[in-house]
Amino acid sequence: MKLRDFILRRVLLAIPVVFGVLTITWFLAYVIGNPVALYINENTPAAAIPAIYEAHGFNEPLHIQYFLYISNLLQGDWGISASTSFRPVLEVIAQKFPATIELSIIAMIFAILAGIPLGIISATKKDQMVDHVTRLFSLAGVSMPIFWFALMLKYVLFYQLTIMGLPHLPPGERYSLINFRSFEYTTGFILVDSLLFAGDLRLFIDGVLHLIMPAFCLGYLTLAIITRMMRSSMLEVLKEDYITLARSKGLTERIVVYRHALRNAMIPTVTVIGLAFGALITGAVLTETIFNWPGLGRWAVRAIFFSDLAAINGFTLLVALVFVSANLIVDLVYGTLDPRIRFG
Repeated sequence: MKLRDFILRRVLLAIPVVFGVLTITWFLAYVIGNPVALYINENTPAAAIPAIYEAHGFNEPLHIQYFLYISNLLQGDWGISASTSFRPVLEVIAQKFPATIELSIIAMIFAILAGIPLGIISATKKDQMVDHVTRLFSLAGVSMPIFWFALMLKYVLFYQLTIMGLPHLPPGERYSLINFRSFEYTTGFILVDSLLFAGDLRLFIDGVLHLIMPAFCLGYLTLAIITRMMRSSMLEVLKEDYITLARSKGLTERIVVYRHALRNAMIPTVTVIGLAFGALITGAVLTETIFNWPGLGRWAVRAIFFSDLAAINGFTLLVALVFVSANLIVDLVYGTLDPRIRFG
């Protein structure tokens, strides 16, 4: 099967997955509560309430509302976010998604650069002290709830210690150059906008300082998973006959590990990395809220507090699309790492 046909087939198979996610989310959201409640307050005239129902199609039967929702989605209308000054959901996502992607990319880079070497070292030093320490470090990463870890990081590193040479400041005192409410976004990426468009190195450095703790917190779980998977895969590969043959030829252990074993050991790890990147988007919900990062996660929490159904559905649909895209990319990378894997 040609690569083009494979990609087309995978996209077609992904459509039912996305359709199922948005269907379940929509019915759960709209069956639980009154979708008009967010558009009504104590100052809303009673005579205006029927017009609100009609304007949003809420006076129609439930199945008609569902088909209207699907029809609007296909036309690029993801609804209106009542909790964000009644702005279109797609417009809010376009503004806030880059900040979440920026945070997730930094977290993933940290997880990959640290996780893969740790996994290799742990496998090649099996049952030695470095292996035990690495396994304990990984176990802690997969065991700690992300919200608890984030709160501990914030408490210890910000309130108790001096970070990056910054002095401890009393609560309420301005400590940041970046004001996310008044920050002028161009691309939506904080570091890019502060350096290239604002042209302010101080803002860029401040943005980096804002990213360090949430990126480490968000990436620690992924780092732990990558380390464990890399160690397990490397141990399995090192038992293969071709590795024994390579060693019998007198090749150094470094060449055996990095030239012959690493490529095959990376295949299961790539799967984890691809799926973990999608999980970072959902993990950002708690991380962004705790560290006050202006991305989709904090917006989603606000939408939940206000029962903003359009925003909740939009966020869920976006996460589903990210997961599906990550799966597709993983499948394509498979064929590059191992030519024996066919797209059939």
